[in-house]
Amino acid sequence: MLRPRSFYAPTAEKTALPYQQSPPWRTYATRILVPIFSLFCIFTTQFSVNMKARIITLTLALLTVGLLTSYDMPKGWTAGGTGRNYYEIGIDYGAGQSGKNAGTIRSIFKEARGDGEMRQSIDADNYKRKRVRLTGYLKTKNVDNWAGLYLRINGPKQKLADGTEKHSLISRDNMYNRSLKGTNAYTRCELVLDVPDSADNIVYGAILTGPGQLWFDRMKLEIVGSDVPVTGSKLTKPTNMDFEE
Repeated sequence: MLRPRSFYAPTAEKTALPYQQSPPWRTYATRILVPIFSLFCIFTTQFSVNMKARIITLTLALLTVGLLTSYDMPKGWTAGGTGRNYYEIGIDYGAGQSGKNAGTIRSIFKEARGDGEMRQSIDADNYKRKRVRLTGYLKTKNVDNWAGLYLRINGPKQKLADGTEKHSLISRDNMYNRSLKGTNAYTRCELVLDVPDSADNIVYGAILTGPGQLWFDRMKLEIVGSDVPVTGSKLTKPTNMDFEE
């Protein structure tokens, strides 16, 4: 006789989320070449009497600095968010908690709008009828608004009025009610959600809203038992319809 499978049966299954281990040439170039090149450009423009030469030199300087200080996108991850163009997103080589690589999101402009995200999306089949936990270590610098990890369980795609399709939301946790602000050393954070049979995919990553910079390292997605409390929200009935809460 077949025994029914426990809804939250714990297993030893874990999914590590490493970042691409490439040589940190860009970090070294940024720390060494950018200051030297900047001084050269200042010296050149200061003593150049030709306005056209000054403009060309400054343009080359800005392009070079932009190239050397931008971030590579790690394998398996994508950049997104409602304010994607206001943020630089990718790997910060050598900036991890143990001196290895870390993911990072940094605002480009002082008045950064929306949010920037670095995320992964996986099929939910291996996690259905289980409880999952996303853990990671976060560090922030001068975050004006808020930053955190996020975990989202999506249902099947639904067709919208404009003809496009979008995944329905089952549950999510983006740490909004316990987010990091200001400047913080690496801090362990965790998010826990249930994955029902109706789940289609799982999306997880990190999010920054507003000016500042966020680093995230040692991220891991794993199946846990029912003794681990859920941290996210799932609406099962109409809530706060009068907007008084």
